[in-house]
Amino acid sequence: MERSDFMVLDENTKILITKNKPIKLRKNEYLLLYFLIKKRYQICYKKDIIMYIFNCTEEDAKYWSSALSQILTNLRKKIKETNIDIQSVYGIGYILRYILDQNEKKHIKNLEIKEKINNLKEEIKEKERKIKILEEQLNERWNIKYIKYERYT
Repeated sequence: MERSDFMVLDENTKILITKNKPIKLRKNEYLLLYFLIKKRYQICYKKDIIMYIFNCTEEDAKYWSSALSQILTNLRKKIKETNIDIQSVYGIGYILRYILDQNEKKHIKNLEIKEKINNLKEEIKEKERKIKILEEQLNERWNIKYIKYERYT
């Protein structure tokens, strides 16, 4: 089962759930969407997609181009009402993007802010630990010097 903040793709039932709507996918539609989700926000080369879906060699990939186009057309029709967009990259392949509404954008922004806060807290803890070590080293040096000075007085 593939999960993201915006959807669930169930491997067993081949159902995509997004915005609380289940969408039944055919096997090749599922494989296409799964491949694009795994490589989301990256350009996916057409031949790599074809080789993954049809389990063929790179040389045979050219024969499956029209089949991929038909699968893509059917998948786009099914996900038209969702927040998923499969964009063509002319002459290269495809890229999957999420179309976010205002609430989703705010949610992501809040998550990013929380992550930054946690990172800063971790940095502060690490710096406090280093300061403590340096203070201990400094105290040891002063104690040694103080003891040496007492011996001579």
